[in-house]
Amino acid sequence: MNLAIMQPYFLPYIGYLQLLDSVDKLILYDNLKYTKKGWINRNRYLVNGDWKYFTVSLEKDSDFKVISERNVTLEFISKGRQDILRKLKGAYGRAPYFSEVEPILTEVFSYESANLFDYVLNSIKLLIDWLEIEVEIIASSTVEIPPELTGSDMVLSYCQAMKATSYHNPIGGVSLYSQSDFRRQNIDLKFIQTRNFSYRQFDSDFVTNLSIIDVMMFNEKDEVKNLLEQYDLVDNDFNKIL
Repeated sequence: MNLAIMQPYFLPYIGYLQLLDSVDKLILYDNLKYTKKGWINRNRYLVNGDWKYFTVSLEKDSDFKVISERNVTLEFISKGRQDILRKLKGAYGRAPYFSEVEPILTEVFSYESANLFDYVLNSIKLLIDWLEIEVEIIASSTVEIPPELTGSDMVLSYCQAMKATSYHNPIGGVSLYSQSDFRRQNIDLKFIQTRNFSYRQFDSDFVTNLSIIDVMMFNEKDEVKNLLEQYDLVDNDFNKIL
């Protein structure tokens, strides 16, 4: 069984969805501290040939609260989400597949929960349904592991609890984990490396690593699904794993 463990990302970049496509189960962190300036409640979109952030605003709260204890603002529920939706529609209204993607965006931003984890989880579920990604999502708080564990030890404990035979991680974490530590537990350690690709974004130079929404706006569904497969599984030395 192939396993990944990630924080929830709001309308994430394609590499996140490639990771989900490569595994059978995803443990989604809901009991880790919320981190500012990450991707939990924001992402990037294309505006006039450059990128800008869109952000789900959160209530001010203790920095020690975990993701599932954070809430979006009342202002976001009453007004902010419509403002973001309007900006996205303005940015992509002329995109070739806008009419196909607009209903998904509307459903994402219409979700009524004020809980951050629930709000982001719903957006991920809508995306994987549309992209036909078959992955089971499990909240980390429902998996029993020793609470004092951190880092690689915590990940290995989750793998053991789920009886995973292979753990997949984004390529950015290649220096965080040791092949030998996982091998001792009979778990294969693999990293997702997205292949280089581009597509036409209106008439501007290609801007990479935007929200998956950008990919969906400029590519028909079958091509988006094809781009989801444009990755390699590599080891710590960036050697391909067959």
